[in-house]
Amino acid sequence: MAALPSYDDARRAGLKKIAQETIRIQQDEAYKWQGLKYDLSDKIEETTENSVFYPPNDSSINGWANKQPLKSSSESPTYVSVLQVTTLGASRVLEDIFKSNPEARGSIGVLNFTGPSPGGKFMDGFNSQEMSIARSTTAYSALTSAEGNKFYNFASPTQYNTHAILFCPDVAVIRDDEGNLCPPYEIDVLSCAAVNARKVRQPGTQRSRNRASASVEKKVEEAMAERMGRILYVFEQRRVRNVVLGAFGTGYCSNDVGMVARIWAKLLTDTEARFKESFDRVIFAITGKETYRAFHRVFDPDGAEAQFECSGKD
Repeated sequence: MAALPSYDDARRAGLKKIAQETIRIQQDEAYKWQGLKYDLSDKIEETTENSVFYPPNDSSINGWANKQPLKSSSESPTYVSVLQVTTLGASRVLEDIFKSNPEARGSIGVLNFTGPSPGGKFMDGFNSQEMSIARSTTAYSALTSAEGNKFYNFASPTQYNTHAILFCPDVAVIRDDEGNLCPPYEIDVLSCAAVNARKVRQPGTQRSRNRASASVEKKVEEAMAERMGRILYVFEQRRVRNVVLGAFGTGYCSNDVGMVARIWAKLLTDTEARFKESFDRVIFAITGKETYRAFHRVFDPDGAEAQFECSGKD
């Protein structure tokens, strides 16, 4: 995989310029690429009108673990892969699969690791997973819609955030990872905030931290397991059969990478996994080397060890 560009003042200025252009494209509802004009007016309107806010105690989601699964249309088990790519890079992989096999085409769902505001600070040139989505797609129009406002205005009483979810269908991807315009293709964007474990772990004396740490980590894991189950349940109920996930909440929110990987596995690949047959393809888009290895150890331990032994990487 090509190395990602370094993040410095020049890069930030470039990302800010790209973000500004993406906002103008959504305002104009059209853009040109290699002499072709792409009209986004209907797509932006449909996405905005069809976006759905699921409050934390939504009755249609509560008790998801005991509800009858909706199995995928494929007779094969879910194909799960861990790739060292960005979220949009993984969605492009799925789009290319569908281009080569039109009969297999299905919707592509992407988990957006959202923060407290639509798109985070993408318009200021900052970069993160959610900011790359806002900068490279028409998602911002939906994130700032009436349903989006309900989602972002929902007060979170603690650092645990809430189980609130915003589902935005048929968002147009208009850029590649380098920020270049490209022909549009569609993804369904599901936004949800992870537990902010960094803030949950309140400072104190070393003795008090040691005494509280096990209890706190257990509560964090329980909250994350419930939230991640709800995320998959919404994808399942919306009949999104090809999903891009990742190391949800392990960056700024400081959730343990191994814990997050194990929760995904318990939900998707374990013998009694609730969503074992709910999807056709699941891609874990991972960008950090150590995070990538941690996920490989959970989902393909034998293959992971062979891969890293051969590469000479720790």
